[in-house]
Amino acid sequence: MNNFVGATLVRRGWGSGLGDVMAPRLYRRRVKRWKARRVDPAVVLDGRFAGELETPIVRHAAPDVGHMMARLNHQTSLRAQDLADADDAGDLPSDLIAAIGRFWTSYVWRQGVREGELGFLIAMMAGLDAVLSGVRARELLKARAQAAATAPAQPTRFGRTG
Repeated sequence: MNNFVGATLVRRGWGSGLGDVMAPRLYRRRVKRWKARRVDPAVVLDGRFAGELETPIVRHAAPDVGHMMARLNHQTSLRAQDLADADDAGDLPSDLIAAIGRFWTSYVWRQGVREGELGFLIAMMAGLDAVLSGVRARELLKARAQAAATAPAQPTRFGRTG
């Protein structure tokens, strides 16, 4: 897949929900199922492999860096909701370890270093994704706990509060 930021083709460094390199796009009927998530739903493929495309799909990831940052903000908000709903907000040390791993994977393993400034930015955003999602999820859980603590008791069917 060819990912563009504006008019710049960025082939390397994508990952962690920021861009797609290899994703099942074309498939036979009743072969692909989605697992429910707000961001990057997991794909389950049941069936025979249909082959690969000879011509890459062109994807315009963002018109500019500002839009990439806005997308990161939106995605971390949605991912935080998924984490909070699963009560899996983690902690900051775990988020930092994940961030370092994602940066390393994007910048070194997936060769984002060869893309210059955009490769570095994509790697930084991959790392920030883990930290921002976790911090926002913990913030959501705190807000939900406070709302539950301050909510008035609802009367039951028999007129008592419970």
